[in-house]
Amino acid sequence: AVRNFEKGLKIHKENNNKIKECNILNNLADCYSKMRRNEQAIEFIERIIPEYKKREEFEYLANSYGNLGNAYKNMGQLTNALEYYNKSSALCVKTGLNLSQAQNLIIISDIYNQMGLIDDSKDILSKLEKIVHTLKNELIYGRYKASLSKMCLNSKDLDNGSKYMDEAILHFQNVN
Repeated sequence: AVRNFEKGLKIHKENNNKIKECNILNNLADCYSKMRRNEQAIEFIERIIPEYKKREEFEYLANSYGNLGNAYKNMGQLTNALEYYNKSSALCVKTGLNLSQAQNLIIISDIYNQMGLIDDSKDILSKLEKIVHTLKNELIYGRYKASLSKMCLNSKDLDNGSKYMDEAILHFQNVN
């Protein structure tokens, strides 16, 4: 995938197509983040954010902020990750990207749980609940229930933690 994106990047640079160049850089950053080459992912994203801002490409900008959050989370820099997931989340609200908004909130809740900030996680899950019901997406519903389970388990509420994990598994089994 990386080689193909690099070929596409060269073509769009030659054609001076900035938005496609930015999109490819964002896709490359996502690949590098998944390969745990996070510094390179961050470098690419920081190059494209000004262009997306200038062109008011808010959906692309939301995705780029989410990719920055992924890279920082991979590096264990949870405070930085939260900053970028929250920026992405705000743009998802602005642009009506409910699925991406739900994905961000799940990750934010999980980070708060990881940091031991149970009340913050609970607040995020309350916001997420409203979105999840509108999506009718079994995978998101399962991830939401799994996040609820983590929060309960971190609060030493083993009964509800177990109950929510069982519900998460049922939703995951219904994913096509």
